[in-house]
Amino acid sequence: MLRKKTEELFVEIKEYSILAAKALSYGSETVLMSAVECPAGDFASIKKFLHDFFGNGKGKYVKAYCNVNPISRFIRKTTLDSAMKTKDPTFINEILREDFNIDKERFEVKILNGVTGSELNPENNRSRDIVFCGALKEELEKCQDALLQLGIYPERMELGGMAMLGGFMADTTEIEVPTIILEMNGDNSQVFILYQKRFDLVRTIPYGVDDIIPLIQKELTLSDEASARKLLFSNTFDFTEKGPVLLDELFKELQALVDYYEVQTGQSVKGLFLGSLPGNLDWISRSLSQSIGLDQLKISYPRWLESRNIAIDQNVNVSSLDNRWFSLFSLINYDNILEEEGEE
Repeated sequence: MLRKKTEELFVEIKEYSILAAKALSYGSETVLMSAVECPAGDFASIKKFLHDFFGNGKGKYVKAYCNVNPISRFIRKTTLDSAMKTKDPTFINEILREDFNIDKERFEVKILNGVTGSELNPENNRSRDIVFCGALKEELEKCQDALLQLGIYPERMELGGMAMLGGFMADTTEIEVPTIILEMNGDNSQVFILYQKRFDLVRTIPYGVDDIIPLIQKELTLSDEASARKLLFSNTFDFTEKGPVLLDELFKELQALVDYYEVQTGQSVKGLFLGSLPGNLDWISRSLSQSIGLDQLKISYPRWLESRNIAIDQNVNVSSLDNRWFSLFSLINYDNILEEEGEE
C-alpha cells in the first residue's frame, strides 16, 4: 500500500538572514529535501527568493511552519515559593508586571513549566520553576502580516528562540554538560544555561551586536559608524585578535553568570552555543569561548536529525550548515518535540 506523501515547508525570518527548508512527510517518516538561505535585504528580493523556492505563483499563498524573531521577544524564568501559586492569575500578572515590566494587555504571553518546557497547566502544576515567553501583540501581528505579504500563510508561528530550546530539550545528547546557549541580537543578548532537559538559568544582557559598532570605529579610527557596520558584516577583516576588546563587556557579564551558576549548583559550565549570527561573525563565538574557557558546541545535524526520525536527501549537505539552522530544523516534527516536553 502506497503511503501518502505530504510536502512541508519551513521558514525563519532572522535579523540577518532568511532560512527556508522543504521536507516530505510519509506518515511517521520525514525526509529533509532542501535547505536554502537568503541574505536579509529589500522586501522584493526576499519575496522573489521565497516564491522561487516554495513554488507559489503570483497571488497564491503557501502554508509553512514559521519561526519569527520580533525585537520585543522575551524569555524569562522565576522560581515561586509554592507551585500552587500558579493557580492565581492575579499573582502571575503581578510577577510579570513588577518583576519583568511586562503588561499582559500589550504582550502575548505563554507560561511554561520551567523544568520540562511544556505549556503550564495551573491545575496540576507541580513545578516551582516557571518560564514566561512572548512578544508585543502589535509586533507579532506585524510578523504575521509580513509573512502574508511574502506569500506565506503561517501554519504555525513560533518564537525562534523557543523552537531552538525545544530542539535541545528533545535530545539531551547535544547537552551532556551545562552549556551556555547565547542568542545575540542587535541590542541585547539572551543567555540560557541548559543542562540535559532543564532551563537552569535565563538572563538578558543589555549588550548586542550594535554595541560592537562604535568600538570598531574607535579601534580602527574609522570616519563613522556606518563604515564600521559595513566592515563588521563583510568578509574582508578578521576581528578575532580584537575580540577581547570588542567583547569585553559581554565577556564580563557572561563570566559573572557562569560564576553564579557554578556556585549555586556545584556544576561546571563547559560548553557555549551561539546560533543566531551569520558565518562571518564566527569570531565572536571563538573569542568568547577562549576568554571564558568553554568548548564551542557545533551541532551534528546528521546525528540530531536522525534522532528526530528525520532522514536527509542525498542532495542536501547538512554537515556544511552552521548553528543558525538549528532553530529552523527544530520546527520539523515539532509536534513530537512538544509531546515529549510534556512528559514529566
